[in-house]
Amino acid sequence: MSKYFFLCKTNQQKYAATKRPSLFQRLSQKPKTLNIALLVLIVVLGLAYLVQVNRTATSGFAIDSLNKDIKNLQESSQKMELQVADLQSLQKIQAATERLQLVARTKLEYLEPTQGAVALER
Repeated sequence: MSKYFFLCKTNQQKYAATKRPSLFQRLSQKPKTLNIALLVLIVVLGLAYLVQVNRTATSGFAIDSLNKDIKNLQESSQKMELQVADLQSLQKIQAATERLQLVARTKLEYLEPTQGAVALER
C-alpha cells in the first residue's frame, strides 16, 4: 500500500469519526423514535386538514346566506318597482286630484320679461 493511499484512508477514518450523522441516519438507527415522529407528523397534518375543511364549510354557509339575502332584496326591489309603477298610473293620479280637489288649468298666461331691474335697492 502506498504512503499516499494510507494517509487518505487515515484521514477518511478521522473525518468519519468527527462527522455527525444526519437526522435521517439517527432516526433510522432508532425505529421507535422514527415511528413516534411519523405519528406526530400524521396527527399534525390531520389536524391541519380538519381546520381547513372546517373553514371551507363555514365559508360555504356564509356564501349561501348572502345569496339568500341577495335573492330576498331583489324580490323586494321588484315589489317596490311595481308599487312605484302603480302609484304613477294615470288612474291613481286622477283619483288623487279628485280627492285633493285640484282644478285643471284651462287658460295659461305667460309673463313677459322686463327690461329694467327686478329687485329694489335700499
